[in-house]
Amino acid sequence: MFHYVIKMGEIYEKRQQINLIEMKKEMLQKSLDETERAFKLWRNSIHDYKNHVLALTALADEGKIEEIKAYLSKENELIKRKIFYIKTGNSVVDTIINTKQTVAEEKGIEFIINVSIPRDCIVSGLDMANILGNLIDNAIEASEKEEKPYIDLQIMDESRLFIIRISNKYSKELSNNLNTTKIEKGISWNWS
Repeated sequence: MFHYVIKMGEIYEKRQQINLIEMKKEMLQKSLDETERAFKLWRNSIHDYKNHVLALTALADEGKIEEIKAYLSKENELIKRKIFYIKTGNSVVDTIINTKQTVAEEKGIEFIINVSIPRDCIVSGLDMANILGNLIDNAIEASEKEEKPYIDLQIMDESRLFIIRISNKYSKELSNNLNTTKIEKGISWNWS
């Protein structure tokens, strides 16, 4: 009987390790997909930049200084609205939030961020990537079919209590049962 209990414990531990490996594999694939998407955006930005340079050169050749100023002012406003990169001092958090913000905004979802990460954060980078990535992915998935969708992300440290709060628009009725639409069920994080 004792041998059976030990074997069951070993099997459970192996299953947890396999689940963790699968989760890491899934996260790496998502990261690769998001990096690919970011590269495409960058490539499109380079193309747009070349067109702007051509347009400005043509205006300069014609001596249209006021039109150049108006053009640059308009572009500056567009840049201010499009680009909001969060810098928390934690590169993992910055990467996850900025990448997910881009994905959300591509889907027309307003992304509100209020983040303060303590320098001595007790949550490891891998755990932070797992938690934030999963929370934001879920919020994006729930919001993308909503009218006037938004995601509000807040991270704070209050009295040595690390708090992550994320809310999003979701008009369907909420259930008390926490169900998943994912194929892999029952994956949990081990805090180190």
